[in-house]
Amino acid sequence: MDGLKRIKVTVFDLKKNHKSNQLNSIIDNKIEQLSVKGYEQLVSIRDGDERVYIVAKVKGELLQDAMIIAYEKGDELAIISLKGDVNLKQLAIISDEYDVDVEDALGI
Repeated sequence: MDGLKRIKVTVFDLKKNHKSNQLNSIIDNKIEQLSVKGYEQLVSIRDGDERVYIVAKVKGELLQDAMIIAYEKGDELAIISLKGDVNLKQLAIISDEYDVDVEDALGI
């Protein structure tokens, strides 16, 4: 993981947040803003109240400045921000460390 410069993990507890119903549109807007900046939405998984999104700048086999957004309505929102270059297998290892399963979605 030589190309990876920084990992930032932010977790929000939504059990006490009465505005968590608005998060779907907030997340959709954020992903749209990132796409204007050159990011691609690589994964979008919706299963009941759970959502997982992966966005990144893609350069050949590498993902640059990837972001994993995992959200479960009424539970928690986790944002994993990766600065630097990472390949898909490294992304799966990192996401597994934070209990976010992306291997099936990425086909690895």
